[in-house]
Amino acid sequence: MKNTILTIAIVAATLLPAAAGAKAPKAKKTKAPVVENTVNNERDSIQAIADKAKAGDADAQNEVGIWFYKGDNGQTQDYKKAAEWFSRAARQENAQAIGNLALCYQKGHGVETDSITALKLYIKSLKEDNKNLLANKTKSAQKGVVFDN
Repeated sequence: MKNTILTIAIVAATLLPAAAGAKAPKAKKTKAPVVENTVNNERDSIQAIADKAKAGDADAQNEVGIWFYKGDNGQTQDYKKAAEWFSRAARQENAQAIGNLALCYQKGHGVETDSITALKLYIKSLKEDNKNLLANKTKSAQKGVVFDN
């Protein structure tokens, strides 16, 4: 039941302003770093992203968080570290990281499960113009999944 209420709230929060003709403020657009596919450049690119993340680059911090979340690019899957990296980027208003951190709170990955915090973060991510999040949640809702597990 909680999951249904949260999904309805997320969809309502994103669709009501559009339906009322209100325009959401434009947020900064961020692009995730691209990792090269070539063997020689891949290691250099991964290290470059890691260095940028340590230096405070929000996009790179989100990317490193994804590595830990999925266990990619030589990182062991570690939800706690993923949540920490997402949190660093989220403090800089990175929309994707805010959405990723919301997922951590929704599922209890690396943080204590907290559906209220997850909802607040999802809404904030959507307000920051996270189009991927909106598309994914809309697609899930169209399939009848109101709050994916």
